Amino acid sequence: PPFFFFFFFGPDLFFFLCSSLLVHQEEGKSGGSGKKAVARLKWANVGDSGVKVFRYGSVVSASAVQEHYFNCPRQLGNPKKVRECDTPDAAEEDEVALRRGDVVVLATDGVFDNVFDKEISELVNKHKKRSAGEIAEAIARRASTNSRNRKYESPFAKEAYALEKKEGGGGAVLTLGGGGLSLNGIFSDLGLVKEENPYIGGKLDDITCVVAVVK
Repeated sequence: PPFFFFFFFGPDLFFFLCSSLLVHQEEGKSGGSGKKAVARLKWANVGDSGVKVFRYGSVVSASAVQEHYFNCPRQLGNPKKVRECDTPDAAEEDEVALRRGDVVVLATDGVFDNVFDKEISELVNKHKKRSAGEIAEAIARRASTNSRNRKYESPFAKEAYALEKKEGGGGAVLTLGGGGLSLNGIFSDLGLVKEENPYIGGKLDDITCVVAVVK
């Protein structure tokens, strides 16, 4: 099985208590072409931390973000002590066949909310000759840098703005025909101003990254 390197960044240590992973080697496929599966990765996940598998610069598999609504993730708790909480029954399970060279990235939302998949892919490619630990550190440091950049349009900022536009709200609102229209969007459509994302900037959050390189 591939080796998992845990890299902790920031004040919160994340032990993936809300995720379980199982990797097992594929029988009879331990050698040969890199196009053959050499192992299978299975996971069960609750919440907005997750796993993504990168292959040749693209995400070939990823866990879904589990939220009650935007920015309110599912969280495990003891129902005997907490009235409203999620239990392991809410976990989503999936699996993917792994090939040699695949890079498995497990991370908290502080990473995925601040670093686009393309950025992660570029970092993986840049550090492909280095250890899994060095790749994890590079991704975590990029997330930390982006989270403190007030001018960076982060994945979280883009999603928040897209949701606001979809719902027709945000900022100063004019009500026309029963729907909400933002003044920001109207002036932009008229060419008077450039429409700006009011949520621009990184998202300060816990940042932890775990990387495995399939050999």
